[in-house]
Amino acid sequence: MIVWIVQKRKYIQEIFLAGIDKFWCVGWKTFSMSDISVLKKEGLKGSAWNFLNMAVNQTRNFIVSLVLARLLMPSDFGLISMALVLNTILDSIVDFGLGNAVIRKEKITETELSTVFWINILLGGFCTLTVFLSAPLFEYFFEMPQLGNIVRITSCSCLLYTSPSPRDV
Repeated sequence: MIVWIVQKRKYIQEIFLAGIDKFWCVGWKTFSMSDISVLKKEGLKGSAWNFLNMAVNQTRNFIVSLVLARLLMPSDFGLISMALVLNTILDSIVDFGLGNAVIRKEKITETELSTVFWINILLGGFCTLTVFLSAPLFEYFFEMPQLGNIVRITSCSCLLYTSPSPRDV
């Protein structure tokens, strides 16, 4: 702890000697004012792409819901919606943030990539198997015997959701 404080103190002294108005400190890195504008521009560009991705996904989901609502009877649409809500929750659990951690790391080895890949596959397989085997519990809880088969079929999306993530990075 003391070594960290001494290093931090020397680091802050270097910034004051160089002039506080010329440098910004983020963690252990210093950025000049021109670097800050580049970082700002890149951050805004990334935010715009992220917003576009979310907007396209929401629009796609809305259109799929409209098509399903027109094609299915109301009771069948309710069954599908219940299974899809469960899958949405499981997809957020399966995501687990490991792909984002790989993207943010500056240097990554092939071993780390392989580890993240297989952890995601195993987590997706575990969630798929758990939901597949617990389908009768959903039938019993909601008192709808048709729900079990739908839950079993849609549970496979957890495994499919995880398979490409880190390798695509």
